[in-house]
Amino acid sequence: MTGRSLRAGKIGMLRALAAAIGAAVLLVALIGEEQGWWRSGPPLPQVKVTEGEKSLAFDLGGGTVMKFSLIPAGKFLMGSPESDTDRNEDEAPQHAVAITRPFYLGATEVTQSEFEAVMGANPSYFKGAAGPVECVSWFDAREFCRRLSEASGQTVRLPTEAEWEWACRAGSAARFSFGDDDGDLREFAWYDQNSFSAPHPVAGKKPDARGLFDMHGNVWEWCADWYGDEYYKTRAGVDPAGPASGKMRVIRGGCWANFPWDCRSAVRGREDPRRRCPYIGFRVVVEGY
Repeated sequence: MTGRSLRAGKIGMLRALAAAIGAAVLLVALIGEEQGWWRSGPPLPQVKVTEGEKSLAFDLGGGTVMKFSLIPAGKFLMGSPESDTDRNEDEAPQHAVAITRPFYLGATEVTQSEFEAVMGANPSYFKGAAGPVECVSWFDAREFCRRLSEASGQTVRLPTEAEWEWACRAGSAARFSFGDDDGDLREFAWYDQNSFSAPHPVAGKKPDARGLFDMHGNVWEWCADWYGDEYYKTRAGVDPAGPASGKMRVIRGGCWANFPWDCRSAVRGREDPRRRCPYIGFRVVVEGY
């Protein structure tokens, strides 16, 4: 079986799993933004914000603290080179991108305890306070950002696709933030070969050079952008955003059920923004620094 066939088979397995879980727990149905369960969530008390030299922390109360790492401005090549045999068509052409403003990015995926502190509920299928929140739609993630912005006095949002890849690469032009060798992935990520078919508590593997955990694997992560398969051929290279409209939102990073090649820094995923799946979560940006 070829790598492409394996990839297609894995995607089919993931969708079958999502459908089965959805039938059992009623979380995977396509639910519109106006029907979000979070509309009746409690107000969040004022968040205490602590800034370090290259870090930021939000104290959400009850011992729950969100940590962020400073991502500098800079330039990089976005996408995959022709030499990468696992390259997908929508990762090309590789092109120069400039991120002109530094920002803070969550050191981990948003955890279930963090999500519950802000939203008043935990929709995850794989329960665990330190685990990444999943079974959240793009709209759920956006509402989390809105509430946390209000409570912290900071601008909290989802990363653009370009910001996500720039952060994920951590200064590397290789397939992964740590290099090209798939065999080293197990030191940094939870994926099909070591996850036992479930996500794991965040920060259980090595961080990258910027202090970010689980950028490869564990759960896919929602980005702000609409997905476009021609995006790399048409967008400008300075602080690029995705298409103005679309049907799917970008997800990045791969998950606990993916093979190594779908956890590469350049891999682009997409999903209906209304969909709630046990393999999609998110992390957030704090801007203005």
